[in-house]
Amino acid sequence: MFKLAINFIRTNISSRLSIFIFLLTCNCLFLQAKDIDFNAEYGHSGNLIEKIQRAIDNASSGDVIIFKSLHYNLGGGLEVITIDKPLTIQGAEPEGFDPSFFGASGIQTTLGDTVTFAFRSDDIVFKNISIVRKDDGEAVFDILIDARHTTYLEPNPETIEQEHYTGIKFENVVLNGGAFGVHSGNGIGVEMTNTSLVNWRRIGYWANRFGRSKSTPRGVFTSCVITPKKDVIGFDDRAVSYDAGNSEYPEVWDTNDTTFDNCQINETGIAVSRCKNFTIKNTTFNDSTGAVDLVHIEEFSNDIRVQNNIFNCSVEDFTKLTRICQLDRELQPSYNIQFTNNRIIGTYDFFISAYASRDITVIGNDFRSGDAGNENSIDFTYYESREREPIPVEILSDNIIIMGNPGLGYSQNKNFKVQIPNENNNIYVEGYTDVQQNIIELDPAPPVVEDGMYEIVNKATGQRLSAASDGSTLMTTDTADENSQWRITFNPPYSYHIQNVGNDKYLETHVGYTEFDVFTDQPQTLQPFLNDVPSGDALPFWSIAGLEGSEYFEIFPGGNERQAAYSANDDSSTNFVFTFEFDMYFRRIKLPLTDAEKWEIRPVIASPDPNPDPNPGITNLALNKPATQSSELYGLTASFAVDGDRDSFSHTDNDANAWIEIDLGDQFNINEIKVWNRPDCCTDRLGEYQVFTSDVPFDSEDIVATANQSGVGIFFQEATAARPTSVGMDAGRIARYVRIQLIGTNFLHPSEIEVMGTPLDSGRDSGIDTQENAVSIYPNPILKGDLVTVQNTKEGKAISLVDFAGRTLVKKITQKGQTTIDTSDLSSGVYFVVVDKNITRLMVN
Repeated sequence: MFKLAINFIRTNISSRLSIFIFLLTCNCLFLQAKDIDFNAEYGHSGNLIEKIQRAIDNASSGDVIIFKSLHYNLGGGLEVITIDKPLTIQGAEPEGFDPSFFGASGIQTTLGDTVTFAFRSDDIVFKNISIVRKDDGEAVFDILIDARHTTYLEPNPETIEQEHYTGIKFENVVLNGGAFGVHSGNGIGVEMTNTSLVNWRRIGYWANRFGRSKSTPRGVFTSCVITPKKDVIGFDDRAVSYDAGNSEYPEVWDTNDTTFDNCQINETGIAVSRCKNFTIKNTTFNDSTGAVDLVHIEEFSNDIRVQNNIFNCSVEDFTKLTRICQLDRELQPSYNIQFTNNRIIGTYDFFISAYASRDITVIGNDFRSGDAGNENSIDFTYYESREREPIPVEILSDNIIIMGNPGLGYSQNKNFKVQIPNENNNIYVEGYTDVQQNIIELDPAPPVVEDGMYEIVNKATGQRLSAASDGSTLMTTDTADENSQWRITFNPPYSYHIQNVGNDKYLETHVGYTEFDVFTDQPQTLQPFLNDVPSGDALPFWSIAGLEGSEYFEIFPGGNERQAAYSANDDSSTNFVFTFEFDMYFRRIKLPLTDAEKWEIRPVIASPDPNPDPNPGITNLALNKPATQSSELYGLTASFAVDGDRDSFSHTDNDANAWIEIDLGDQFNINEIKVWNRPDCCTDRLGEYQVFTSDVPFDSEDIVATANQSGVGIFFQEATAARPTSVGMDAGRIARYVRIQLIGTNFLHPSEIEVMGTPLDSGRDSGIDTQENAVSIYPNPILKGDLVTVQNTKEGKAISLVDFAGRTLVKKITQKGQTTIDTSDLSSGVYFVVVDKNITRLMVN
């Protein structure tokens, strides 16, 4: 019943009748819940672990178990207390609790020498209590609060839809000890208020992505103090780690604005890896050891806000000065990060050290009490592996704004260094003197492989990389056909998408090798696979490096820091092999490549068609046609997006739902629309957008109104546009007007929009067999709670229900003939049903 009530809240229904039912449900729940005096029911001595577990098992959902004694000794050990229902674990009423303090105060109850508490339910609350675990030493990796969902603990979590516990709360709590204070698995919905997370040995709060998880519930941490066991802290022992890296799953993890507000972090820091939508504000960082970066952001993390924090830097050893903010310094640049109104006190190593970051704002930070030990207080050119793994060309930064930072130009705050494109760059630096600025302009790195169709041929075997027709296996072969051909598309600034021509699936791998794999000499058996990536999902990416003085290339996972090279075997199988080893002094030594790791990327030359179509008819209908856009910046009008030059681009201002629209001049059959992203930078701005088509003018510039306009075709695109992204049209699509419109607020600057089609009298349709592919929805519109039937579906296809912001709400596999979708959890509004490339609007009333 409690879960039903919570789900009801989330549906955000406004009718008075529904509110009345909800309140009635809540009242019934609270009438049933009861306070349980643990001492009175079970005593406060004896086998307390067994007694606490029994109290939990006997309690009802929503009950409060109250521990009133000052101290309970649980005796420690490896046992686990499991909480599998909504409960509150509460200590005696605190004395002198002050919510303005960092951390807990006034605690009167301690569960000492405790064991692991395993959360296996939503809505678990700990309140006014201290939980203390015995220190079992550095060799023991114990967990104080284990909130990993059962789906996370499956043997192969990447094959299972990951779930999360929500409604978890810690209110005026001390969590003391354990290698990991809280392990939340793929994350939990948590509110941690006035909580002291102390004396942990490895990580205070850990969310560590396993499997194909796109997002994690929001966490809110307010007025907490997080302090490690100081004598064992190492370089990556974090107060908080949201880690979605160390895998090849391309989605950047959405943390749903997880926020640390008004906290105190001592002798350590906060790290995010391959995450987005994260805030650190009003927090005090105190560092006297220099052991850990205070803010660490890596592996394509973006949309991060670091605001109004204080960085107290008091390390006495000049060789270990405080590293305040480290962005990715390998080949996985982080971007779209705001550093605003922070205060730096004391001698620090650097404020920002990064490689190739872009879209960075540094505004209003107070450096007047700071003193940089590094040559550069802000440096965007530090490639960490430059000496051991040099790269042939530099990856550049762009869109850097530094302004209004008091004291930044003081001589003790040293210098600024950045590498930017020599043309069309966007950088504004204020505060540093001219002498302090080292701004290097370079040509952007060109792709080592141009977009096109290729055979990938191994040097050792002379065979082509190929795939089974259904994409189930990869192998090398002597056969030359579509299954041994690959579309390679550049994904700036340095990676590539690799797609099989025969089955249209993308080359992917779950993981590459880690340093731990190399150090422990694990079997080199990892293999890539082919994946049918759903429309709108991020595409897997690879790195392709040319081998100097040769026509061959090295291929390795794009997110793996060049630690695993793709190799072919004599038996036609393929796998990854280590690219380095450790010497006797534990230094990384790069291994020479064998011929098995060298690949020729050979362009496919099309053979003449023995039966050419006498009337191909398909042309770019948008070329040089009238185009308009929501605004204009730098004189880059909408005409630049239809001029046939894929290296130029139009440019709007930073508009809400920025748009560009093309008038084709007449109605045409539309086969596909190709959207070409900018070739030089800022590609992430063209992501999460709608492609609209209409045979009559659009009535409104409002994105919702346009989506609701009768007759408008809607084709939602979640992934960042490639060069190009091809948007296939449904059968018989006729249009005169085409619009590209962003979901959020950003600059819109496509290089080219190509509308491919034929005149209405050409006799050609869109190339889609309507008997095979058309789907219909009944009823539409619907009333909330009705079942929707999608008719004419094939068996085994993916069907998704997507909201207007592009979030996938329901995903299932289609059945032959028809497939039903439950809409009971939806609120009123516009949704989209996606089957293959067919997108149909659904109205819910």
